[in-house]
Amino acid sequence: MPLIIDKNIDRLSQGKYVELTDILVEIPRNEGIIDQLGIFEDVYVTQKKIEIQRSTWSNHLVKDKNWDAKPDTLVGKQTRGFIQASIPNMALLDAIKPQDIDGVAKVDSIFEAAGLEEVMDVRVEKLAYMNGSFDDTEEAARMQLLKDGTVYAPSGTLATSYGDTIDFYQEMGVTRETVTLPLTGANDPRTAVSDLVRKMKLALRTAPTRGGYRELIVLCGANLFDAVVTNPFVTEVTKYFNQDLTRLLTGVAEQARGYNTYFREVTVWGVRFIDAGAGGMVDPATGDFVPWIAENAGIALPTGVRGMFKTYYAPANRFSDVNKRARGRYYWEKLNDEDDLIQMKVESNFMNGLLYPQAVFDVAFT
Repeated sequence: MPLIIDKNIDRLSQGKYVELTDILVEIPRNEGIIDQLGIFEDVYVTQKKIEIQRSTWSNHLVKDKNWDAKPDTLVGKQTRGFIQASIPNMALLDAIKPQDIDGVAKVDSIFEAAGLEEVMDVRVEKLAYMNGSFDDTEEAARMQLLKDGTVYAPSGTLATSYGDTIDFYQEMGVTRETVTLPLTGANDPRTAVSDLVRKMKLALRTAPTRGGYRELIVLCGANLFDAVVTNPFVTEVTKYFNQDLTRLLTGVAEQARGYNTYFREVTVWGVRFIDAGAGGMVDPATGDFVPWIAENAGIALPTGVRGMFKTYYAPANRFSDVNKRARGRYYWEKLNDEDDLIQMKVESNFMNGLLYPQAVFDVAFT
């Protein structure tokens, strides 16, 4: 273990050494589940403003006629509409100064404690912190879209006539549904779960998959997930989890693959329940851990539906990037003429879209 000079400089300890035994680095642990679901499709556009066009057709049944009567005229036409939005600009600045390395000891590990910081080390550290901020922002923005259908724009850059930002439920003229599952006590939830599956298929009947999906997932708050796993009917199914009987009772062809082991899960009757209450992020204002999903709440959504969830990226506002296909993230740095400042900038301009909001439900339990 390295020896370092005692920082408590007084008459008795002056010039003495202490042994450095541990270096503690505390990094907020933000656990995300959305990226693992793989539901968002990245779209890299060339402009800062996008338009989503929508065509709605109606059904028409043909009536029988007498042989000498004139046929009816089909006058129904599709209804067209569109949503226009400007993709918000999001950027962070930082800088490396001589005082960041001048006489500063490395603290990454005990074995480096006697060395001095270098520009490359500081650059990597600052860049990791900036990129981590964008990673957290993307996860929080996608979760916000799932929770209420709104686009992340806390500064009001996407304010509309009806609110502070774009709301895809408002734009699509859809009311968000709530499905209630009877889970407490000896309640039998099978009929309610079956109704949830039926509602999801009906909600997706106009999607490209025509009601189909890869998997129906419920992101659960802590209390909702506990109510699921302790329900006696669920317990009866899952106690045979590794046997063929489970597949017979649940109607699932094979055991599901599973996600990050940090998130517990159980699959019953064709629905995968995930304990998303274990995920969340540290509030930068208070330092408290805030779960993504409230304790008694849940969100039902499908996976494998092409074009349902999208993230649109716009190019950076620079001559070398305008009118060109965007990249997900940009990084620049510049050394000033005085050789005493390295300016750093990270930019990622994105907006999330929910094109079939009718297929995302709130889930509650009794």
